[in-house]
Amino acid sequence: MTRNKKIYVYIALSFLTMANYSLGTFFLPALPMIGSYFNAPKYDAQLAYPLILLGSSLAYLYVGAISDSCGAKKTLFLQLFFYFLSFLICFLSGSMVVFLLGVFIQGMSSYYTLIVRYCNVQLDFDVVQLLSILAFVATLFIPLNAMLSGYLAHYNWRYIFILWMIVAVICLVLIYFLPTKSNVTYKDFSFLDYFKNLKFFITNHSFNQYLIAMVTVGSVNAIFYTLSPHIFIVDFGISAKIYASYLFIPTGGLLIGYVLTPIIKKAHGEAQCIFIGEIIAFISIFSFVVIFYFIPNPMVFMGLISMFMISFPMVTTNVYIQVMGINAALAGSGLSFISVGLNLLNGGVGFTAAKQDGEQMGVLMLIILVVGFSCYHYLNSKRSSEN
Repeated sequence: MTRNKKIYVYIALSFLTMANYSLGTFFLPALPMIGSYFNAPKYDAQLAYPLILLGSSLAYLYVGAISDSCGAKKTLFLQLFFYFLSFLICFLSGSMVVFLLGVFIQGMSSYYTLIVRYCNVQLDFDVVQLLSILAFVATLFIPLNAMLSGYLAHYNWRYIFILWMIVAVICLVLIYFLPTKSNVTYKDFSFLDYFKNLKFFITNHSFNQYLIAMVTVGSVNAIFYTLSPHIFIVDFGISAKIYASYLFIPTGGLLIGYVLTPIIKKAHGEAQCIFIGEIIAFISIFSFVVIFYFIPNPMVFMGLISMFMISFPMVTTNVYIQVMGINAALAGSGLSFISVGLNLLNGGVGFTAAKQDGEQMGVLMLIILVVGFSCYHYLNSKRSSEN
């Protein structure tokens, strides 16, 4: 691959990753305003992020199988069509129900595992290092996009979705020019093979172990994004723009995590990197429960969540790579099936959290971490004893 092509690939994949990372979060500062516009109760508005996760679960039922038979690039075109459609529905919505339908379709347009598969199949780079770079760049734009939404919401919240329709069109153009290898072969899709592959992964101990690790940290993330808009904008009484600016704090934690992940992985291996992430996650959420109870301050809230976010890429990035290693020929299906389980369970946690108040937030997070990591290590020890 020529130098110019490499530069284009980095730019294109960075933009695509940015667009995917901001799914479900870019409109959060405007969510209380949108709920008020439609005269919707708090619970309805807080369903938005869980619906994103459930939509993602539906998407990953088919994107893995399609990418295994057609390739990641063609499947990306399909997902970006849903991406554009979701923003159009949100823009035209006349009720909270229609708006939430658009949000659900936005979840259906998720495509991050397709980027992972494209990098793994089409590029001769260190995948963990490349994904960490892409994630680092994309993560910077999460609070920036949220701040932009908070600014646009002061004029008209529908402007937010006009902007993201433009983003969707740019993504489609970038995908079109992505280079692909000519010697890659794909397997024809069949429902028999699909369910055979599904059974293979569901009954695989390693797959279930990795799924539990992903769900554990992902659920804490889901609870944060489900409850934080109402807690900050309504309970703390700060503006949408200020809330969006506070998102830079947990984003900083994520960026530190993305910098440390390839370094720790190279020095100690994937398994040890995941374990270090577990320790950081537990200490941060335990501290959140204790400290935030006595000091209910927005900066304290975001600072402790930022500490947890350091652990997030240490677990997720390495798990994605380990899942692809279970069966290289079914890497796309493996990534998709783990994403189905991840988003389905996290969506369920989000629906439960949507009914809660901020006081129960930390306790719920801590329970999930304790139970999830306990199950993860139980399966790990069981798998080790069998080997």
